[in-house]
Amino acid sequence: MKVYLLLFLEVTILCLSTSKDLKAKARRYHVLNSYALSNITSISASEEADSVYIASVNRIDRLDKNLKRLDEAITGPQNDSADCTAPWCGVEGERVDNINKLLLVDHVKSRIIVCGSLYQGSCETRDWKTLEKIYNSKDRFLEENKPALRKMVCVSPDCNAVGLIGQGFTVGSPVLYIANSQDDVNAPHTTISALGIYSLNHSGKNENSLFGQTIDGNSVMDDINQNKPIFQYIFETGDFDTGHIYFLFNSQQVPYVKGYVNKIARICKRDSSFFSYVEMPLACDPDNPDVTIGERIITNAYFAHRGVHNGTLYVTYNFLKKEYSTACDYDIKVLDRLFEETLESCWTCGGYLNCGSEKIVELVEGECQISRYLTDDANVTQELLNENYLSFFPSFVPTTSVWCGTAYAASKIKRTKIIDGNIIYQEQNSNFSNIIVDDNQKVAFIGSLEGQLLKINLKENNKENRKYATVDIGEPLIGNLVWGIRDASHPPRFYAQTAKEVLHMTTAACKMYKDCQSCFASSDVYCGWCTLKNKCLAREECLSDAETEMARRWLKPGKDTCIHSENKLIFQRTHNGPIDILISNLPPLNARESYSCVYEGVSNISKPATTITSTRLRCVTPSPAQLPMTSSDSDFVEVTLKILYNNNVDILTKSVTFYDCEQYATRTDRPCYDCLKSKWNCSWSVAQHRCVSPSSIDSRTRDTWIKHDQIADCPRVLDLLTPHPFMPVRYPTTITLYVVNMPQMSGSHGGITCHFELDSSHHYNSIATIVPGAVGDPTSTNSGGKAQIVECSKTSFNYVGKKTQLQSKLTLTWDTDKTVDFKENEFTFYKCSATRDDCSKCLSADAQYRCGWCQNPGESNGGQCQIPELCNNRTFISESRKCPVHEITSFTPSSGPIEGGTEVEIFGKNMGATSSEVSEIEVADTKCTLIPEKFVTSTKIVCRTGKVVKETQGLVSVQVRNIKQTSKNMYKYKKPDVTTVEPLLGPQAGGTKLTVRGSNFNIGGSKRITIDHGFGAGVDCNDLSVVNDSMITCLTAEVTNAKDDLQLSLVIDGNYYLIPKLFSYKPNPQVKEVKTLSNSGHLTSYVGGGRKLFIYGSSFKSVQKSTLTVTVFGLDRTTRRKRRLARRNKNRKKSNKKRRRSVEDVFVGTPTNFTVNCKVENDTMLICETPQVKRNVSATNGTAGEPLKALLTLKMDSEEIKLGNLTYLDNPDFSAAEPDRQQVEQGYLKIDADNLAYSKAVTQDEIVVLIGEQRCFVETIKENQFLCVIPKKPEGDQLKYDLKISIGTTTWKLEPVLYRPPNIDENGTITKVIVIVVVLVVVLLVVFGIIWRKRQKRYKANKDDFKNAIENLEQSVRADFRKAFAELSIEMSDLTADVIDTGIPCLDYRTYVTNLFFPSVRDHICMRRPSEQPEADSDGSKAHKQFLDLLMNPTFLFVFVRTLEEQRQSFTNRDKAHVASLLTVALHHDLKYFTQTVKELVKNLIERNLEKNPKLIFRRNDSIADRCLSNWLYITLYPYLRKNVGKMIFMLLKAIKQQVSKGPLDAVSGKARYTLSDDRLLKEDIQYHNLTLFVKTQEEGDDDEPSIVKVLTCDSVAQVKEKVMDVIYKRLPFSQRPRADQLDLEWHHGRSGQLVLPIDNTISETNSRWSRLYTISDYKVDNNATLALKQREQEHQSSSDIQDTSAAPSVHSADTSALTPMLPEENSTRLYHLVKSTDETEQNRQSSINRDRHKYIPDLYLLRLLNMKGILQNYVHAVINSIFDETSIPLPVKYLFSFLDEIAAKHEITDPNILHLWKTNSLPCRFWVTILKNPEFVFDIEKPDTIGSSMTVITQTFIDACAVVEQRPTKDSPINKQLYAKEIPTYMRMVQDYYKKIKEDPAVHEMEMNSFLDNIQQEAACDFDVNTALQELWPWVNKYYDEIMEKMDDDDPYTSYQMSDAKQLLMQTYNLMEHGSNTESS
Repeated sequence: MKVYLLLFLEVTILCLSTSKDLKAKARRYHVLNSYALSNITSISASEEADSVYIASVNRIDRLDKNLKRLDEAITGPQNDSADCTAPWCGVEGERVDNINKLLLVDHVKSRIIVCGSLYQGSCETRDWKTLEKIYNSKDRFLEENKPALRKMVCVSPDCNAVGLIGQGFTVGSPVLYIANSQDDVNAPHTTISALGIYSLNHSGKNENSLFGQTIDGNSVMDDINQNKPIFQYIFETGDFDTGHIYFLFNSQQVPYVKGYVNKIARICKRDSSFFSYVEMPLACDPDNPDVTIGERIITNAYFAHRGVHNGTLYVTYNFLKKEYSTACDYDIKVLDRLFEETLESCWTCGGYLNCGSEKIVELVEGECQISRYLTDDANVTQELLNENYLSFFPSFVPTTSVWCGTAYAASKIKRTKIIDGNIIYQEQNSNFSNIIVDDNQKVAFIGSLEGQLLKINLKENNKENRKYATVDIGEPLIGNLVWGIRDASHPPRFYAQTAKEVLHMTTAACKMYKDCQSCFASSDVYCGWCTLKNKCLAREECLSDAETEMARRWLKPGKDTCIHSENKLIFQRTHNGPIDILISNLPPLNARESYSCVYEGVSNISKPATTITSTRLRCVTPSPAQLPMTSSDSDFVEVTLKILYNNNVDILTKSVTFYDCEQYATRTDRPCYDCLKSKWNCSWSVAQHRCVSPSSIDSRTRDTWIKHDQIADCPRVLDLLTPHPFMPVRYPTTITLYVVNMPQMSGSHGGITCHFELDSSHHYNSIATIVPGAVGDPTSTNSGGKAQIVECSKTSFNYVGKKTQLQSKLTLTWDTDKTVDFKENEFTFYKCSATRDDCSKCLSADAQYRCGWCQNPGESNGGQCQIPELCNNRTFISESRKCPVHEITSFTPSSGPIEGGTEVEIFGKNMGATSSEVSEIEVADTKCTLIPEKFVTSTKIVCRTGKVVKETQGLVSVQVRNIKQTSKNMYKYKKPDVTTVEPLLGPQAGGTKLTVRGSNFNIGGSKRITIDHGFGAGVDCNDLSVVNDSMITCLTAEVTNAKDDLQLSLVIDGNYYLIPKLFSYKPNPQVKEVKTLSNSGHLTSYVGGGRKLFIYGSSFKSVQKSTLTVTVFGLDRTTRRKRRLARRNKNRKKSNKKRRRSVEDVFVGTPTNFTVNCKVENDTMLICETPQVKRNVSATNGTAGEPLKALLTLKMDSEEIKLGNLTYLDNPDFSAAEPDRQQVEQGYLKIDADNLAYSKAVTQDEIVVLIGEQRCFVETIKENQFLCVIPKKPEGDQLKYDLKISIGTTTWKLEPVLYRPPNIDENGTITKVIVIVVVLVVVLLVVFGIIWRKRQKRYKANKDDFKNAIENLEQSVRADFRKAFAELSIEMSDLTADVIDTGIPCLDYRTYVTNLFFPSVRDHICMRRPSEQPEADSDGSKAHKQFLDLLMNPTFLFVFVRTLEEQRQSFTNRDKAHVASLLTVALHHDLKYFTQTVKELVKNLIERNLEKNPKLIFRRNDSIADRCLSNWLYITLYPYLRKNVGKMIFMLLKAIKQQVSKGPLDAVSGKARYTLSDDRLLKEDIQYHNLTLFVKTQEEGDDDEPSIVKVLTCDSVAQVKEKVMDVIYKRLPFSQRPRADQLDLEWHHGRSGQLVLPIDNTISETNSRWSRLYTISDYKVDNNATLALKQREQEHQSSSDIQDTSAAPSVHSADTSALTPMLPEENSTRLYHLVKSTDETEQNRQSSINRDRHKYIPDLYLLRLLNMKGILQNYVHAVINSIFDETSIPLPVKYLFSFLDEIAAKHEITDPNILHLWKTNSLPCRFWVTILKNPEFVFDIEKPDTIGSSMTVITQTFIDACAVVEQRPTKDSPINKQLYAKEIPTYMRMVQDYYKKIKEDPAVHEMEMNSFLDNIQQEAACDFDVNTALQELWPWVNKYYDEIMEKMDDDDPYTSYQMSDAKQLLMQTYNLMEHGSNTESS
């Protein structure tokens, strides 16, 4: 039963999934295009305007027929008031949305009419191309001395208005008919015209003003208003004279009672006063025409015209109580006849039908009565003219007919008798919402609120109507279905509407059917099989105008059949002739068309097909050699033959079978039988041993052929006579066979052979003979031929291995290789000795083997298992009772409880062939019960011990075959004793480690500990472990409910031993909040750890062990050197430098876990200390100093709880503010602190300051300093005490504190101090005077020397300038040639966006290519798809972002950037949607911040909108960056690097002679000259020319190596170059040999701690020297070599830090290269160069900055000019700036500076600054610090150029500001012109931008791992799920239905992501 149930479930699931796939497929093929827009109110399409118009709230869109937006017009919100009738009414109001109720196309005037809810429901005209407003000749809608505009459409959001533009009263004057549903009774100005007629003529002379008043001046239908009508449809018939206007509506029969009657009303077109108004009730339920009020409502209608007055009205109804919907049709002629019948009944019969007794008419007022005017039409007309009813229309001449009503006849007539319609379709559990009908094809399309579109095939009598297709749209269909713009090449199309989008749909989705059969089975009247295109297409799509009359080109279902072949194509493999194919419905061809044949997989070359008849084609077969080989288990191959039309269209596919009889001759079992039994009627030749087709037999041959019906004539073995098919090995055996039909052969044996193959090394061929005279009886065997006996010679068989038996087959051959058929060909060879090594095992073998135990006489242990024939002279034992005596070798366990029940396993030999031979077992003289099912032959016996009274011991004895044997070891009965257990309580989640103590625990077999829950129900502990004889541990299991005082039991072998103490399950611990002493919302700690986290909750005492795991992110990259933890204070004393700490970087990955134990303080509080974290300076989280993010997880026994986030900050650094000051007791000790992060990571109570052993309590604390109260000095003479500061687990040791010595005589001391001070002042005055006098003399004496020094200095400076300007000419040609030669190494798109989206994680997992697993394979994939659909819902997305932005405490800027990047990755597949999302986010960002300071918008980049905008720019500007600006930036980088290399560069400090940065300027005058080196590589031969490298004599070896590598590998991108530490630089010095130049050699100065790094000149390398770049050998690497790989800038490593010293230093030695770097000021800097010539003035060397600037100016200008190039403005920039202009205009921002700042902060300072600062994000290059510092100066210049106001530098401004002060005004004008040019250019159209985005996606062709991005994004949704739901509930009520959809989708996604189910949860 279970199997059938599972099978049923699988089939059901398969059907549901298949149905779901089909629905999705149907929607995909039916929906051609879509246009996303919310709050849609009306759709209209115009073929004349070639446009589709969509009206919605506050806007109108004009689209092309494919729903691409062409124009839009914003109609709201506007200032409006209940008293306002127009925008200029002068009444103050508030901004109100404009709900555009009605949009109609006026084809006569080429305009559209739009009516909205603003200004009491006024209307306006707009141009149908530009959507601009059109005003009449009087400029406004009002005329002088006229009342205000009447209300034309209802204004309430829920009310409905329908309209129609019909033929007017005069030529060229259209008329607007409007029908309004009743407005909300609480709305102002609720007097509304239910029906109104308005002239659309602009002429005020002949007609009223545009939208003036209704024609009669008082057309309000009071009765209709009273019944609150809901108008659903309006349509017209006929011309002006004879036509009518019809209205369909639901009318409330009783005022203010819920429930409606369905009605149709009619007026004449020429009736301007509604005198002809007649209404009739409708029904669409013939079985129950009197449906109660409210059960039936009209939802939609459609009128299909057939001529002027003919047509059919289709109406959809919903039956609320019956839970089904119907659609009915009404013939308009029948309805008109009933209208006339109603009029006639009222005017001629007083309201009675045919003047009988059935009253069918009522009037709104009065009663029906006969009117005199019905017989005198001329008088009526004259009276109407006299009464001036037509004063508005002087040119109107009425007809003489009065059937359209007069003022003197009964009017406003209501029929009471219901009109029944014809049901065309009905469906249960459905709510029809709209309908449209193709009258030509008789197909109705019905939409429903369930999101389905039904396709109904209509028949003549409506009885055979049927639904032939359902399209699952997925969203409720609302509004009207509107026919699209006609296209002769396609079937009809229409537009449908949901709450979120407009859909462009086709009536026929024929292309979803892939073959002719499914096309015909679809029953789609539009679809047929297009034969020559081999597709299911509509007729319009298949046939051109010229092909419409050609036969069989479009096959119609029901009339034609599919193209098919009627004959089978089966041929012999050797067939080599033509084949004819019979084809039905084969289309005839013209002269330029052709058919051809292609055999798939055989030959791809098509060969022409010959047309024999209209239904027959002829093809040529391939040669046998071209056919595929026949497989060994088959006798034929099938080849697919395709008939092609014009060599490319497959119109027919046919399988051709080629069979092969020949392959049967190679079969070994029954070749003859298999040949004759084949389905190809093959024949067999015995003599030739060959199988052939009958057609291949040569009639001239004399051989006898056996035909397929002569199987009995095959030579074959009938039976095996001897021996038995079970044959022992090593025993000679003769095989005798019974054969028939053996061929005649000469000799006695006739060449017959018997062959066996037992294994790869044992083949046996024996000669077989025919036994003479031994002839069988053919009749008895039914042999069908002569029977003979064949005997194979005696053979002894054997095989390798210990298998007990082996299967093999006998092959009987004659004449060497001809096989005789042998059906029952199965032989079994066996070995008795295999796996049977004792007598019991041997005798347990099956009797058919005849095995027995062979044993030499007198032996007891030896022997072998054999058959009797091979036992020879040994004793053959065949009975088990004669086997040797058994032996017990061991048993386990060795002890057990005295209660018994222990299963003892006894091992030995010869312990019985079966369990029945074991007669008795005793353990310690106690019976042990045998367990037969666990008996193992001969080797193992298992028994269950019995019970004993007390502890005892004894041997184990087993009696087998009445012989008892005993063991050598003793078995012990013991009594376990349980004394205690701990702990006695634990959480119900389990995981508590129980420790049970007692004695004798290591006995018995099975053990468990149970926790009894009462009534025998209990749970077992998990992970039980017997620690020793006296202790057992286990982990408690999880239970559903907490419970106290549960009995614990130790169970050993089924015996229960109660544990004295009871155990209690307590409720699981709950965590309510986590705090630190800072008591802030965010948890923060130093990396040193040790900060206490106070965790508050409940049930903590039930926890046995609690641990805190901190998962830190950012420690994922390793370095090879140490990093200082904090920046040093420049003014700190040398003594403090000794106390600086450094921490080794750890080699860890991402993420890294640190775990510490926690302490339970009480039941509600837990204290954990943060662990110490060793951070990595090259972490992707940033360099040292930036916070590290961590996640907290608390584990309590087995329960894990997420505690949230923790931020790690770098440890602070401390120093005493006044280290030499003598301190006074109770005074204050000042301590300076760097990176203290007070109030975040520490409080004053957590800072422990110890002076000696006494605490100095902290009282006052600031960010960089704190004070502590100095404790009392301990007794004794000691004045100096150690000063220590501890925070957590980290301790700092500072300079000792010196106490002031005790005062003996305070007054005397003060006096002595005053005297000493006076004396010192006098002495200082004397010394000052002496020094001043000496300096005066020295000045006069050295005046001339000083003058000479100045002159020498000027000469030196001039020489420097000459040298600098000589170097000014950087080889432009070389740079350009390099770029042309090697190309710009731009990164690919994936790497580029990865660098920018996730700058701290260069290889983020979600940026990788997605896995190829199908999404449907896992619930996770379904959840991800659902989550992606949720993100594609803009309503949810904006709520989600807004919710995150509001979490200011827990959602950091880093989190915002991460979420924005994940959103970008998730939405990258649809850049159009992502673009619209970014626009909406930016718009919301601006609107939120307008009230604060609009100038600061976009400046901080601290919101998700900012980050998404950045990502959008990164994506869209990538092509422009790569093709335009990229080259200029790359040239600038190369120019900087080349110029820097021309001058000295300090390898330690990173300072250079040529740079733009003052901080990186080498101001010393370093002497050097150029060297030219010739360098070879290992790859180059002796004949290759060496590379020429220019270096400086002052370069270090590492710098030389870098310059060499730049030349050697200039053609390779940086990432493909070898690392510097993999190569050695070798100097070839003639006869002296070769020398590897070490890169870390230093020379120490005498009596100094300074060591200088070797330069290339120190190795005496001369000009034109030869060097080689070689691969470094492993044994030559040293620690120094490895250390050098981190030196910058000459290392090719991504781990190089830009702002750290270029080379590391040992603790005891100071290293320098060109300049000795100290912590003193610049004036005290020392140089390694002897300065005998003159002293230097550092500021004069700042002129080198100007020199460098002049060299690079052309490149800098080229970069800025390319960015702000007005001739090639990127499309995204235009689009963004236009969008910002629109927002500014919308919010009336007139300050140009604000808009300038918006544009600057959104583009240049956001995108270009990032690229300029981080060129490595774009190019595959290295960016050393020397380049980075110069690029920083250029970037700052770029930023200054984008400022609004020029900031003129002063003399005190930084040097970098002054450097480009002259150029900044020029660049500012360039930026302003750029912005101006964009504003003047035409705005980018949405279509143009969408096309641009499509091109980006196509060119990039880059798919990311969206599932991983969604997985990382989901925790944010999960974390703020409640806040998101709450915000959805609080949102705008006008979008409540959108919120409801988004909310439902969110709940479904939540359940899928969290629980793997889409069941909704509240």
